[in-house]
Amino acid sequence: MPKGASQLISSPKAFVQAPTVSYRSHVQSIGWQNYVENSQTSGTSGQKKRVEAIQIQTKTGTLSGGIQYRTHIQSNGWETSFKSNNAISGTTGQSKRLEAIQVQLTGEITKYFDVYYRVHAQTFGWLGWAKNGINAGTEGYAYRLEAIQIKIVPKWGTAPSPTANSYKKKPTKPTLSSFMGTSRANVFNELKRHQNDFYYLNTPFVGTLGNNASVMSPRGNPTSYGPGMNCTGFIAYVTRQAGGNLSAITNRSNQYGGPANGYNWRNALVPNIQYHSYRTVSDLLKGGKAEKGDVIYFEADFSKPNPDCHLGFFWGDTPSKDRFWHQTFPANKMSNIYSATPYSQVYLFKL
Repeated sequence: MPKGASQLISSPKAFVQAPTVSYRSHVQSIGWQNYVENSQTSGTSGQKKRVEAIQIQTKTGTLSGGIQYRTHIQSNGWETSFKSNNAISGTTGQSKRLEAIQVQLTGEITKYFDVYYRVHAQTFGWLGWAKNGINAGTEGYAYRLEAIQIKIVPKWGTAPSPTANSYKKKPTKPTLSSFMGTSRANVFNELKRHQNDFYYLNTPFVGTLGNNASVMSPRGNPTSYGPGMNCTGFIAYVTRQAGGNLSAITNRSNQYGGPANGYNWRNALVPNIQYHSYRTVSDLLKGGKAEKGDVIYFEADFSKPNPDCHLGFFWGDTPSKDRFWHQTFPANKMSNIYSATPYSQVYLFKL
């Protein structure tokens, strides 16, 4: 019966038999569970176990059609295509959690029925009911999907409740360039424009902060102090040349040296922009996240004598290319990725 109708329809079907849905989950340390159906729970709750894969099937009775679904998988993201009619969506044997799911009906049954589904997500618990291909679950939190319920409801029937908050997507923090009020292209092009000349390269290293003008003074455009930069002054000058507003840093952290103090950049950026952290340079190069132009920050190891941070631009053509453009002693250069002082952690700030 169509939504709002008061009697059975005679065309195109004299009698519409309600389809049923059954489904099962592949659960961490348990494997495949038995099939359940029609809003029963598949998976676990309270056991901190991830659902890794799911199979869903329907019996459509007098109507043609079926069901299709796809999942958001840890480190893979959304599957590129929908699975259907009891095919496996997700992974097995890879220890990867499902984080979200989309489910929708196909064919003739979509005229008369809707499919509703909800998930039990790590930390959030049961979320609201999603409907007909809408996202259910989480994205960006790295939270596991722990259980699921699915039901098919006539279009003239009553929807399950609640239907709000079926999907939780973590807000994305801005990139470094956006945070600074410019663009990745502007910063990248400023560097690329001078990668083969001596505008920045061979600028002498100046280690004393003093006046910003004395440590933000490249060879290609020296101030009255003469050419000289410290490592953060190089980052700051390039960012300003690319249209960035350095007050994005100093409005949040303005210790001695202002925009030429690397610790101010660390303090302003870590809470507010996209980044990855690593224990070593080797870990960073293996991580696959580095892109040419990203800013690398070495956190000082304060357990060692004379601790100091260090910054520069990742300049590898691939994520694993060990190439660094930085201001260090004795002068600005491109080299392998290193800090001249001991470090405890490496941050990769996304440009």
